[in-house]
Amino acid sequence: MWLYNYLSELRYPRSYLGKILLVGFLGVHVPLIGLVGYVVLASSLAWAEVLPILIVTLVATLVGTGATLAALYALLSPVRAASKAMRDYLAAKIVLALPTGAADEAGRLMADVQEAITRLDIALDAAHAARLRAEEDRRSKFEPLSRMSHELRTPLNHIIGLSEVMQHEMLGPLGGGAYVGYAGDMNASGAGLLELFQTVLDLSQIEAGGFVPETEAVDVAAVAVHAVALKRMLANQADVRIDLGGQAMLPAIAADPRAIKQIMLQMVSAAIAKAAPGSTVKVALRRAGLAVSVICESSGEPLICDDVPTAIAEAFEGDAARLPASAGSESLSATGLALALTHSLAKLSGATLTVAKTDTGCRFALLFPIEAGSGRAGAAAA
Repeated sequence: MWLYNYLSELRYPRSYLGKILLVGFLGVHVPLIGLVGYVVLASSLAWAEVLPILIVTLVATLVGTGATLAALYALLSPVRAASKAMRDYLAAKIVLALPTGAADEAGRLMADVQEAITRLDIALDAAHAARLRAEEDRRSKFEPLSRMSHELRTPLNHIIGLSEVMQHEMLGPLGGGAYVGYAGDMNASGAGLLELFQTVLDLSQIEAGGFVPETEAVDVAAVAVHAVALKRMLANQADVRIDLGGQAMLPAIAADPRAIKQIMLQMVSAAIAKAAPGSTVKVALRRAGLAVSVICESSGEPLICDDVPTAIAEAFEGDAARLPASAGSESLSATGLALALTHSLAKLSGATLTVAKTDTGCRFALLFPIEAGSGRAGAAAA
């Protein structure tokens, strides 16, 4: 390989064929130049007698060199054909028929390339079919669950509504103060279960391919303000304060507004779930080059294994395998489900989600690419 590597560093000739022809030309003409020099310097014959010999020698050598180079060019056709077959297949999946009957090195090269292309084509077709089957299996598994929204939400809403009526004694006193507290617990539990079911249903809809994003210009700051406002009650129930801040003006992003709203809601919910009572969840919006970043930090409970779904383990800033295990089952926690939905929606929106463990809690960060050529800007919350 040393000769090939050396010749590859030369500016000319660039092609492999040119290198072969250069070597052939030098191999023929260097001895010829030496012979001519010797005849001219060492011969005792007169110049008039030497000149015809030199002319005949030169003409014969040039003719022989041309024929040799032409033969070398023809002999290199298997290499060119094999190279073209690979390029055509990689570029347009065109399978060329190479001659594979010869038993020498060139013949084996073409046979090996033909077999490699054939096996690769079969493997790619099998992989494509397997991917289609996997997608169909995934849709068949998640589609029934994604259609259960009405069946799950309706009875839960009845339970939540009835518990609220009982909690506030709208139809008269319950006869005991303890029942009011039980009704409040029932209401809170039902609302939490409804939100959990909704998260699972939304995730199932995405996995089943039922969510088709509609891209438009979205003001991330305005969506963040709205999402934080919707989560104020949840934060108050957990005795957690939400602090929203960031840059005064932010450019728009190109995304589905429904997806961005859900991303914000789920991320804030996950941060509140990990926050300690009396602490503050900080939500900050920043311009980060050609993207808008949304960082949500929470102080309180540390992340556990069930909080980091497998799909976003690679986005965990640290070693996800070293997170402490949960004391309960091996299923995802509510935070894990929220992050799984956030990750799926972020992926559909072209955004990037990262999860990190901090000294006091955890941090969730989203990076949204800015809409190309957007001049639209939104005001972040103070």
